[in-house]
Amino acid sequence: AALFPDSEVSVVDGAGKRQEMSIGEYSVWWERRGEVSAPLYLKDWHLPCHHPEYGAYALPAHVADDWLNEHWSATSGGDGGGDSGGDHRFVYVGPAGSRTALHADVFFSFSWSANVCGSKRWWLLPASERRLVSDAATQPLARDIRTLPAAAGLAVVVEQGPGELLFVPSGWYHQVENTADCISVNHNWLNACNARWALIRLREVLAAVRCGLGEDAEDQELCMGLLRARCGLDLWEWAELLAGVARRRLPRDGTRAGDGDR
Repeated sequence: AALFPDSEVSVVDGAGKRQEMSIGEYSVWWERRGEVSAPLYLKDWHLPCHHPEYGAYALPAHVADDWLNEHWSATSGGDGGGDSGGDHRFVYVGPAGSRTALHADVFFSFSWSANVCGSKRWWLLPASERRLVSDAATQPLARDIRTLPAAAGLAVVVEQGPGELLFVPSGWYHQVENTADCISVNHNWLNACNARWALIRLREVLAAVRCGLGEDAEDQELCMGLLRARCGLDLWEWAELLAGVARRRLPRDGTRAGDGDR
């Protein structure tokens, strides 16, 4: 609150209703939260993007090869500053009892979540079993996996403590509950190891879009617009992301990386 009192953030109540407030307003609610029953969960705060000068943290090397956020930084004309509209680097602040409903991450990306303080309980379902919790359009069938007995019996339950970083593989549906007042940092990310999962999700959502359009299913502009609205990217933009990765990584003199003087 002292550093970023006017920074606008989204908070979500126990029913999933979202509202906007400033960090200063949220800190006032936090101090008085014993007076109300429903916890407010501060989610998806783009701290690294909106305050790059702060330098809140450095990426661990094993999660630094991040095509997704590299793309948004490149297309916004900066190194993470500005408001690209596609940044997937977040800070979360939530009291004990606040939670995130069952979901799979954007583009079936990897994600990592590091607890600055506090603790979380995770329920994670392997990607091989995702049809137990999602429809053909990849939408979850319930908010809580525990209401889906076949899936709940296969879920991996993880207790994450302060200072611990949890890695979530692509295609794993999961839900999270803060078991103590918690501040965490989360990134969604893609690289060569899981890029195919983004195409899987785009194709599955596109198939569902076309199925619902009937005679209009051949209207490519309409289909791509609906795909973009649901996923944040369409297939053309996905191709642009991959092309940008290639341009930034491949040598420009016609030699292969690592060839040297051979």
